[in-house]
Amino acid sequence: MTGTAAGTVMVTYTLSTGCITNTTITVNALPMLISGTANVCAGLTTNLTDGTSAGVWSSGVTSIAAVGSATGIVTGVAAGGAIITYMLVQVALPPLM
Repeated sequence: MTGTAAGTVMVTYTLSTGCITNTTITVNALPMLISGTANVCAGLTTNLTDGTSAGVWSSGVTSIAAVGSATGIVTGVAAGGAIITYMLVQVALPPLM
């Protein structure tokens, strides 16, 4: 299954025996573009933002750049490069029976 737009859809699966099961699938919108300064000196901070709420920030290399998971404030720790990621938090729903 591939999501093509944000929204909710009911999926039905039917066996040749006539047995049926349903579940609801929710496709979330992609986060907006990350904005802010992409460079920061060691010991200083820069603020990254994303217009989509309910996300969590993380750094791929915390020994180079640390980021507040809720704030997007990046602190330069040492020279080098680190990938900063913003991921939306998804709430899992139990399947409908």
